[in-house]
Amino acid sequence: MNHLYLVHNRTRKKLPIAFNTIVIRNQAIRDKYPGGMAAFVERHMPVCNEAIAVCCSMCEEIEEVYDDLVDNGFTRREDFAYFDISREIIFLDENDTIESHVQWMRCALERGQPYVWYFDGTKSESQVIQERLEEAGIDPGAMEPEEYWGLRNRFKAMADEIGTEAALEAVKKEMVLGAQAGGGGTRRR
Repeated sequence: MNHLYLVHNRTRKKLPIAFNTIVIRNQAIRDKYPGGMAAFVERHMPVCNEAIAVCCSMCEEIEEVYDDLVDNGFTRREDFAYFDISREIIFLDENDTIESHVQWMRCALERGQPYVWYFDGTKSESQVIQERLEEAGIDPGAMEPEEYWGLRNRFKAMADEIGTEAALEAVKKEMVLGAQAGGGGTRRR
């Protein structure tokens, strides 16, 4: 009897990881894996979003995934990443980025949980967030650093949960209410 297993979550950009982890580009799976995504998911039961598939394990099961990828022509770093996240997080502070050595992937520790996400390489996440805040009329240069990073982190968390446009509206509303209340010293352009 087959069991139900959630393997695809379209709304989550970031996927949680643990222990030994393999992150695979979905396009590589579609291009190289015999039977494509359906066959890969049935065999290895990864968690997926629109761009990546993630397999995590504490034991030898992860080696089976690794060997299967290599046997089917996948190239490490180009098509997939393999690492032991438990060795990385020991040295991290909250919201630190974990060096992945893979151009298309980013990894960070957020609220005690390590996450990975697909990165297209055009701009850093910080650059995009700063640009979006500036477009909303928020001038990071006119803010105290602690105030800006607090606002940036709230925006980032909201954008992950409710989407970028809704998060921008929420941050603008927060800024207006803060200015009306005279709180926080937040300044707008």
